[in-house]
Amino acid sequence: MKRNGLLILLIIVTLLCVAAPVRADKSYIAERFDVLMEVQPGGTMMVTETVVFRFDGGPFTYAFREVLATETDGVRFVEASMDGVVLPTGALPGMVDVTWDAERLKVTWHFASTTDATHTFVLRYEVLGVV
Repeated sequence: MKRNGLLILLIIVTLLCVAAPVRADKSYIAERFDVLMEVQPGGTMMVTETVVFRFDGGPFTYAFREVLATETDGVRFVEASMDGVVLPTGALPGMVDVTWDAERLKVTWHFASTTDATHTFVLRYEVLGVV
């Protein structure tokens, strides 16, 4: 009986050791995150966020950003680009999916499957009622 328990434990440990590297094969990191804020007439602020993501392993097919609208009168989407190309709205590769309500703006960049690559994502939005 003890022998069967030891064998099962050995199998479980072996499976965990084999499965762990599989999860580690896919990761990403923001190498750079820049924000430019410009006060506009009427008390709004134009925000441009530039994020450089490095994708290790893969494949990756999307990246997203959520902007909370707390303590503002709202957030309004202006445009999003990837690697210098402004993307149209939609959910297909080469497009950006945009949803927003009174609480948050969510932007998802969809792109062709990529592995071991670096891409630059830019998001422009207007923040209402902050100045």
